[in-house]
Amino acid sequence: MSVVQIGCFTRRGVDRSELQDAVLVGPVVLTVPTESPITLSFRRPAVAGAAGGAAPLVVAVLDGVGGEPGGHEASALSALILGDLAVDGPERELDQIVSEVDGRICDLAGRLGDRSTMATTVAGIRIRPGGYEAVNVGDSRVYALHDGYLVQYSMDHARGGRLTQYLGGGRRNVDPYVAGFRPVDHGDLVLLCTDGLTRHLTADQIQRACLGPDPLEGLWSLSEGAADDTSVALVRWSESSTESDPGLLEGAPSGGVEGVPVEGVPVEGVPVEGVPAEGVPADDTHDGRGRWGVRGVRRWRRR
Repeated sequence: MSVVQIGCFTRRGVDRSELQDAVLVGPVVLTVPTESPITLSFRRPAVAGAAGGAAPLVVAVLDGVGGEPGGHEASALSALILGDLAVDGPERELDQIVSEVDGRICDLAGRLGDRSTMATTVAGIRIRPGGYEAVNVGDSRVYALHDGYLVQYSMDHARGGRLTQYLGGGRRNVDPYVAGFRPVDHGDLVLLCTDGLTRHLTADQIQRACLGPDPLEGLWSLSEGAADDTSVALVRWSESSTESDPGLLEGAPSGGVEGVPVEGVPVEGVPVEGVPAEGVPADDTHDGRGRWGVRGVRRWRRR
């Protein structure tokens, strides 16, 4: 049995009035700044076809497009929709899933008036037995540590400092970049980050942090004082000597995630700022003040 350990954090930039980033880790969505890095562990089958194979695990970082109303809502809502679409129903290609997220964000934005141009970037991976696939839209990135070097597996959709692609924004013509399946070995590391990190740190600084004794803590310390919102997800593979139910979530965020208590079962009606839990809200779920009630957030599997 292979263990996938995912460390993550999201923090508001010193030049920003609100956090517009979001982080998706399986059933968990972070839409508020974390006080420190969070680590979650999932047990997965080590090879394709292993008995009791688990559903794919999706990890993503999202960055609400600045300068447009609704960046926070766009990133958080897209994370929730992506998390649902990636594991519900028949399996589809990543570009199809991300394109559907784009369509749903455009549909919702059209109903919100002043949020009609809300948009977000996304960079994510879908973890399968033995490896992962990567996808991105915008300038959030996916890196892999390979032979001591960070290799970028995403492609920036930007020109002259301006985004050329993003989810939402009312355009409906997104063309996600997808990197095919990449095998992993125990000890491999994948980094997902928003541009708050890559604007604040050089490639060499990020690489040296990933090669350090504690990459997550290293990136947390180096990202302090960043002007823009910064979100990071670090994915590492190791081998477990303990047999367990595949897909079991071993860790829980210290202190809980807003709307999701530590034990992993959401509290009905606890609000997550700005977004509906099910992705596409019913009209009567909005309280008129920019908040949606939590309904149907995916439950974590527990012992």
